[in-house]
Amino acid sequence: MRNLDTVIIFLRSNNDIDNIAPIIYKFGETTSINIKLVFRDSTFIDDFRIEYVRQYDNVSISIVDYANGNVISDSRSEDENTSDIRRRLTTKTKTIGRKFPTSLPEKLYSLVTTDDFSDSVSTILTKLTARSENVLLLFDYLPGEKNRLYHIYAAIIKEAQDRDYTTVAVPHGCGSATNSLVRMDRLEQLVAEGEFKKYDASPAELQFHTYERMDIHDYVTIPNNVFKKRFDYFMNENKIKLTGSARYCPEWISVLQHITSTGKLDINSNEYNIVIFLGRRVGYLSRREVILTINLVSSLPNTTVALKNHPRETFIADTNDLYNSESVVFVDNMRSPYILAWGDIFLSTGTSVVIDCIMRNKPLLDLDYLHANRWSYVEYMPECEIQTYDELYHTLVELLTSDTLSEFYDQSNRNRYIEDIVTAGGNDVLQRHIDIFKSIV
Repeated sequence: MRNLDTVIIFLRSNNDIDNIAPIIYKFGETTSINIKLVFRDSTFIDDFRIEYVRQYDNVSISIVDYANGNVISDSRSEDENTSDIRRRLTTKTKTIGRKFPTSLPEKLYSLVTTDDFSDSVSTILTKLTARSENVLLLFDYLPGEKNRLYHIYAAIIKEAQDRDYTTVAVPHGCGSATNSLVRMDRLEQLVAEGEFKKYDASPAELQFHTYERMDIHDYVTIPNNVFKKRFDYFMNENKIKLTGSARYCPEWISVLQHITSTGKLDINSNEYNIVIFLGRRVGYLSRREVILTINLVSSLPNTTVALKNHPRETFIADTNDLYNSESVVFVDNMRSPYILAWGDIFLSTGTSVVIDCIMRNKPLLDLDYLHANRWSYVEYMPECEIQTYDELYHTLVELLTSDTLSEFYDQSNRNRYIEDIVTAGGNDVLQRHIDIFKSIV
């Protein structure tokens, strides 16, 4: 085993920060290893979690221009004249509003940049690694293969491996649905191509092709065995490392509670604050049914209802179709950890951020009648499952009138879920990550 010199962490958006910030924290808190955070532009460097981990002397930030091979260190003093096309185009386009598809800035960027980045990738790695010999590169999910960034990352990974560096994917995976066919597009593709009847394929083999591209990494970290099955069909067992969930482990939740404050939320609190986390259309949500649900919840007395759209899709954009709009606020521009601290009861239409509610022992109601998936926390904690409007109404009334929010979960169910899905056998989740990373370089 070699001594790890440098860790280079590639971050694209809030989602990556959600998943990898706990690992950055643990590296900074317990090691002197050189940690370099790599962003494509300055959009996310003011995230409160990034601000927190920058306190460590061994953590630094770089902005990279993949087209030209430029690396700008210490982004606080970034010169606008050296900024790349992507930062200026993407940032300004996204300010038009959340109604604008978030993929469109990326497509516009692709039209005005070159496809030839092989030389720039080598230059970037040389600048980032300096005189380091034993280097680890961390990524979250790889983007889709139609995305230009996938091919840039693939080139970085290949160049890194040619240099005898180690590359690892660290997807959080804790929100995994227990059903395999969470989307139907691959099944429809196989039927159209006449391949469907040629072999006896399981649902998981049909569905999880989106994870096959992760096999270009040397390793992938997996939080639990529910998520592991998505990799078992095409990845060598030696590549898969079971770690527990960095994002939702008790140690990181404690850090988040320390560094967040509900005072940063500009929301008028009521006697009870209910948060609805909205999923994406890919989960086969019905807009009409979601609106009916919001109308039901917002009709309850003495409540404020906060709506949080998924960061990749605005499902409900305004209050035009809502009966009780005075009781409803949108919190899309507010960080989820602040909202999680503020809320009393949480409703999910199929999104993984709600696992934080479980860790904070706050009631979570999964609106199962609204989406096509079945989540692992419902398998463990049936008290979370809501199958009808009537059940939602009666559950909320009971919670709001009996003042038993802290007694919502069957604690034996909750503890079993945390042990199996979040911590995977022990509370040393973050240290487990660090130990594995040190052992594989």
